Amino acid sequence: MSEAVATQEISVLSKRVDELAAALAAREKVIANKNKQIDYLVRMLFGRKSEKINPDQLGLAFEALESCTLNGFTNPFVKEAKDVETPDQGEVKAEAEKAKKPGHGRRKLPENLPRIEKHVHPPEAELLCACCGKRKKEIGVELTEQLNYEPAVFSVNVTIRHKYACEETCLTGVTTPALPETPIHKGMPAPGLLAQVVVSKYADHLPLNRLSGIFQRSGLDISRSTLCGWVDAVSSLLLPIVDYLKVAILASKYVQTDDTGILVLDKHAKGGSRKGALWIYRSIFGDVVFVYTPTRAGAGPAEFLKGFIGKLQADAYTGYDKLFLSGEIVEVGCMAHTRQKFFESMDSSPLDASKVMAIVRLLYKVEADAKERALSPQEVKALRQEKSVSLLKSMKTVLDGLLVTSLPSSPLGKAVRYAVNHWVALTRYADDGHLDIDNNAVERRIRAVAIGRNNWIFAGSDEGAARGAAIYSIIASCKEAGVEPFEYLRDDIGRIPSHPKDRIHELTPRGWKAARATVATPSATPATAAVS
Repeated sequence: MSEAVATQEISVLSKRVDELAAALAAREKVIANKNKQIDYLVRMLFGRKSEKINPDQLGLAFEALESCTLNGFTNPFVKEAKDVETPDQGEVKAEAEKAKKPGHGRRKLPENLPRIEKHVHPPEAELLCACCGKRKKEIGVELTEQLNYEPAVFSVNVTIRHKYACEETCLTGVTTPALPETPIHKGMPAPGLLAQVVVSKYADHLPLNRLSGIFQRSGLDISRSTLCGWVDAVSSLLLPIVDYLKVAILASKYVQTDDTGILVLDKHAKGGSRKGALWIYRSIFGDVVFVYTPTRAGAGPAEFLKGFIGKLQADAYTGYDKLFLSGEIVEVGCMAHTRQKFFESMDSSPLDASKVMAIVRLLYKVEADAKERALSPQEVKALRQEKSVSLLKSMKTVLDGLLVTSLPSSPLGKAVRYAVNHWVALTRYADDGHLDIDNNAVERRIRAVAIGRNNWIFAGSDEGAARGAAIYSIIASCKEAGVEPFEYLRDDIGRIPSHPKDRIHELTPRGWKAARATVATPSATPATAAVS
């Protein structure tokens, strides 16, 4: 073999080695990313889902931020960082608070619960005094209370309509009073039963087949299909209220939104089902509306928010992007989503991620202070301008530094780029005391769907999902207003058929609560009273 041929073969082999090395490196990168995904999924499946982190990690981050000047910018939050309790300080404080608490004991049962008294006297033989033989006199009593429970009681409402006619002469002209309006025309269920069915499924996450079984234990054979029909009827009754809530939300200048997936049966889809979306919208006043769409396309929020002018707080889903092009809708970011992404990068980049997490913790400390002091929106803005703005500047400095040093495809790199790309929206809350730092208010309400979804698994159709969205709207608005959903629905379901349409606002959870605030609050019934 000539020297030229050998040199050429060596060159070809070297090139091939380089190609294989590059391919191996690419595969190792893919494997590393897959391992990170597996670790994340395993942690979400079996581990603790809370985003709490070890205070020691934040302590290291605080030390790193305090001891250095980042890109020539000295961090102004060093003083606040020192105020964060160390584990030892927290332990001492907890022990001190524990020492102040009274000893453990049985909690007093609520006074509004009915008392069924049972008097017990000593046997007659024990009432004779052993010394003088005289009968003892009663000098007092000892009370012992036990909490009892009676299962739900079904009853039958009987409407007796008295008929009248002329008996003396013509025996004609029979007069019969009209049957009072009912939630379901000529239907069997009264408002209380309909309210129980709806609350059981959409507030207590109980599938209708299980509820049917519970009713059977009381001797009532009510099939699942019948219960579905009742839910459909209640949803139709509530639609005018839901429509009013939609108008109220669009009239608000600040709306929060989010979405979650829902499985819907579809015989034409692959596997017999497909994924739809439930969107949630919440106004500054606490009105909540769920809207179902067959897909997660951006056309859903675009249709609902048509005509809305104001600030919209959401995650960074690209489906919202077109809404912000006109400038009539202003984007507000969610700090909780940002924090979550850095929390997910803690395993691979603990110190760098902790630097951002530490600053976010201080930002939330400002919010907690404002909430504890019950500040007005103007006072909240002033507090944020005083404390949060400098913290946000520090956070931006840290992010700019990590933007250069972190790999774009790494969890940390993705978290950094998410925060930098949405920085204007993320920091907009600091200039308006009406805005929240995050989207957690709607996250809490949408969690009910996630919990229920684990029980009822799927919606039977698009129409069924839309009906569920209407009822979820009412249940969530009740929780926002601090209204007990069963009492509200039991009253509203009975009143809606005859209530004037121009006064439908009186039947919204907020309107219903306001109307009852003007009269004396009745004592709770045994069915609704709770041990506190």
